Parts: sequence; C-alpha cells; structure tokens
Amino acid sequence: MKAILSAIEYYTGNFVSSDGTIATDESQNGKRKTFQIRADYTILTDLETYNLFFIEKYDSEDAQENGLYLIWISKDSEKDKYEADYGAGIHFPS
Repeated sequence: MKAILSAIEYYTGNFVSSDGTIATDESQNGKRKTFQIRADYTILTDLETYNLFFIEKYDSEDAQENGLYLIWISKDSEKDKYEADYGAGIHFPS
C-alpha cells in the first residue's frame, strides 16, 4: 500500500490530458491460456509531463499470474534515466 500511495503522490499539478497505446497478446498451449495487456501513456499536468506503463496478466493455470503485474512511472524528462526491464511491482524514481 505504501508504494501505491508514493506513486500517486509522485504526480504534481492538475491533470490536463493523456495519450497512449494499449497492446494485447493472447496465447494458448494445450489447456493453458495466457493473456497480457500492455499500456503505455503520456500524462500531461499543468506542471509536468509523465510516462506511465503497466502490464496486466492473466494465466489460466497460475493464479499468481493474474491481475496487475507491473506499474512504471517517470517524469518525461527522466524517462531514459529510469526506463528498464523491471519485474513485477511498482517502479518509479524515488
């Protein structure tokens, strides 16, 4: 819960707009079916521009792999510095 509150507090200013893309991937291997949603957004406030990326996964055989898997947030000016191949969790510059 602390990480989620810290991520929310990371944003400054009032929301102006957002623009992004969503991609889905579905596969089936025998009875096992997996589904993944990847979203990449640019969020503009009156003070800053942010990048938000998240992955949501669904796996028919592994309940641990169901739901929100990863959230990554950064200021647009710091995107290259912090962007990486993260595993599960909430990731943002501290």
